[in-house]
Amino acid sequence: MKKLFICFTLIFLFSSFFSFSQENEKKIKPDSVVAVEYKKHELKLGAVKLLFRILDLEYEFVFGKYSSAGANLIVNLSPDDNYLYNFSISPFFRMYFSKKEEYGTKGFFAQAFLPYYMGEEYGFRNNANKVGYSNFGFGVGAGSKWVNKKGFVLQIFFGVGRGFGSSYFSQFIVQGDMYLGYKFSK
Repeated sequence: MKKLFICFTLIFLFSSFFSFSQENEKKIKPDSVVAVEYKKHELKLGAVKLLFRILDLEYEFVFGKYSSAGANLIVNLSPDDNYLYNFSISPFFRMYFSKKEEYGTKGFFAQAFLPYYMGEEYGFRNNANKVGYSNFGFGVGAGSKWVNKKGFVLQIFFGVGRGFGSSYFSQFIVQGDMYLGYKFSK
């Protein structure tokens, strides 16, 4: 009976200790840098390509302070213009390199991406005919990202890669832009 009383007393003391420790969590101000780091989603728009009627949207999900993953969507809004491809969707993985602990997913990063893209090119034998292609590839790149306290994002990125198709023009992959966006939580 005495052992049972001691066990219940110890359980009661430990449970009150844990409930007390949970009450002392820090309150986070909504406009603080730490609050921005808890926001896990980012949506960005490529500003330079938009001037040339090319829509470049990017979504990024933040895993932690040093890594994220997402997808990039490129649509040529005027397919008659010569651009490397008319449509591209490209999942990516990023690693951030920073010495400051409060930095989070900001600063210099390296990225690997796997694009699927489609486009048209002129044939070598008959320049009057366009030949369509679709292709998968692999690429790497680097960039830098800045986030302010309100969650607005400025990002610069450039990457190159290689396609695995048989067409000459579809083997070269270029991605990059100056992105403007916003970091949000849900």
